Amino acid sequence: MPVRRWPKIGQLFLVLLLLTVTGCTLKAPVSETTLVELTEFSTRGTTPLTERWWEQLKDPHLDALIQEALGNNFSIKIAWERLLQSQGALQQTSAASYPTLTTGANGARQRQATDISTTESDNYSLNINAGYEIDLWGRVKAAKNAKKLEFNATKEDLQAAALSLSGKIASAWYRLQGQHLLLQLLDQQMQARQKALQIVEQKFRSGVNLYEDLLQQQQLIAAAKGEQLAGEIELKQLQLSLALLLGRTPDTANFPMTGFFPPEKTLPDTGLPAELVQRRPDVRAALLRVKAADQQVAAAIAEQFPRLSLAANYSTSTAEISDLFSNWLTNLAANISAPLLDGGLRKANIVVQKSVARQALYAYGDVVLNAFTEVEKALSDEQKYNRYQQSLIEQAKLAEKVRHNLLSHYRKGSVSYQRVLSAQISELETTERLLDSNWQQIENRLQLLLSLAGSWQLEQPTATTEQDFSHAYK
Repeated sequence: MPVRRWPKIGQLFLVLLLLTVTGCTLKAPVSETTLVELTEFSTRGTTPLTERWWEQLKDPHLDALIQEALGNNFSIKIAWERLLQSQGALQQTSAASYPTLTTGANGARQRQATDISTTESDNYSLNINAGYEIDLWGRVKAAKNAKKLEFNATKEDLQAAALSLSGKIASAWYRLQGQHLLLQLLDQQMQARQKALQIVEQKFRSGVNLYEDLLQQQQLIAAAKGEQLAGEIELKQLQLSLALLLGRTPDTANFPMTGFFPPEKTLPDTGLPAELVQRRPDVRAALLRVKAADQQVAAAIAEQFPRLSLAANYSTSTAEISDLFSNWLTNLAANISAPLLDGGLRKANIVVQKSVARQALYAYGDVVLNAFTEVEKALSDEQKYNRYQQSLIEQAKLAEKVRHNLLSHYRKGSVSYQRVLSAQISELETTERLLDSNWQQIENRLQLLLSLAGSWQLEQPTATTEQDFSHAYK
């Protein structure tokens, strides 16, 4: 009487399943919580936000530069490649949720020779193997979800990189325009000092002024020439920095002078803090990584449970290739494997993944807090810079009037040269502070717009080809 083995195998399977299940309990992964809350910002403007934040500045030159940078900047190209890399990793992980199917074929000829005769025989074989893991506890699904969330986070990283690049371009562009204006100011001051020198020379030849007065005015002109040279050096450095951001070579670092575009008096509509959290790509990326870390925790927990996989094999073997598909041998099998002793490896992995999830959660809170702080700081500084600039405008008008009046009195001999010299220096310092304040105001408006900006549709730059790699290696 044949022995029936299947019941014993089934009993063994049941015992193994009970041992592993009773030794593990599913726990919900770490869930996201709200760490930072803000009801509203201190000030709220009225100008609606545009999708491309820099369009509010209404500067066609800036728009063209940013579009050029988004297509040529190497950091952006790296961000695009990281997105493609993340997409490939997602596809690799997703493959585990599908069955596998492999095939193999073999053909052989055997020849045997003796003193009497020689015989030959052929053998052909074909096999097809299929396998599939049943995701009983959601381990495969959780790993797939984690990769998908990480891929979406990398998308947001790309948007954040584009946003950061656009901000750097705008800052470099307006800093360059400010340097042009500074050079213009120095040129105007040089002309004014040259005229003052002519008056001092006339009085010296007339015996009214001391020789030291003439030397001091000449020294003032020499100092102005030095400032002009330093300004030209700074201008060239700014041009090269902007060219680098644009992906240009240094020999093409030539940009027109268009002057400043002062920000609108009305503030942009900041909206609610909750809207900012949903709009900013860096915040969205941080939140997606929290969710991805949660899924990794779930996958680590499911790793404690048994794995059940199915396998099927179809094979055939014959001496005639025409009979290859006539006779088939089919094998079906189910396999279960479960951890019994692993030295605490899987539990330690759960501890690690939960710690990673908490780190991601705290990083998300830090990003949100920084986002709120950036907006509030820019709003506060906006009001201060406006008052400071109005004060400097009034000071500059008064300084110019003082210099003009003192120079007129100096021609008549009613005031000393020292007062004229002091007025010239004071006027230059006040005007330079005004220019610097103007730049700070624009820089602060740029930071405000950046802190409120979201994402927009990006066009992928031209991909690098194998030919490009071959040129790089030469």
